[in-house]
Amino acid sequence: MPEAGEETFAAELRRLRGSLTLRELARRASCGKSTIHDLERERRFPTPLIARGLDNVLGAGGRLVSLADAQRQRLSGEAAATAPDGAADTLFQEWDDVWRRDFLKTTGAVGAAMVANLGAGSTAADGRELMDAHIALRAAHGRLDNLRGASAVYAQAVDHHQQILAWHASAKSPAERQQIAALAADTGGFVGFLTYDLGMSENAAAHYRDAAAHARQASDLSSCTYLIGQMSRILADQGH
Repeated sequence: MPEAGEETFAAELRRLRGSLTLRELARRASCGKSTIHDLERERRFPTPLIARGLDNVLGAGGRLVSLADAQRQRLSGEAAATAPDGAADTLFQEWDDVWRRDFLKTTGAVGAAMVANLGAGSTAADGRELMDAHIALRAAHGRLDNLRGASAVYAQAVDHHQQILAWHASAKSPAERQQIAALAADTGGFVGFLTYDLGMSENAAAHYRDAAAHARQASDLSSCTYLIGQMSRILADQGH
């Protein structure tokens, strides 16, 4: 946590924005209005890309970038200092819980849940092993996003999602198709999340829409509803 009186990214962002509306700043910075709202209230982590974009738009001269870097280093140091030896996985999960809480509550690890809930005989052993590998890769991408920001993992996440879609298209049984659809909802929602973080709002809305369709195929209406809500929020931010 920052020391009392220490300047924070959120406080400096509020100061620099001044009388500029959230909507206008979001338009200039090519990001969502809700993103800036969450940043100012410390509900969202300032990724390097977002920090640079806001810094440029507001003419901060690198101040916002420096504060975002300092915040990232402080959090990393605090987490490392309190984590026991060999607890890297727990550390990454804690970061996920802080910075991606809403996302992980709903779509995170959907594929893993589906594998656990469906019968053991519904998928061949090699298929289940492949599913586990894809779930592990999705988790690794989430950790990399937390450590380095959306730009560091975007290409890999998109490629991984395309692999899942190709697997889904070749599924031979309804049970296998349902499992893969759950994983596609997870990876597709994650790509939508990254795309939005990178300021590509229109594309993000489309990714969320497609992910919601896969969640519905997987009979996961809770995730479907959440993903539709995310799509709607983005469209609302754009004035649609």
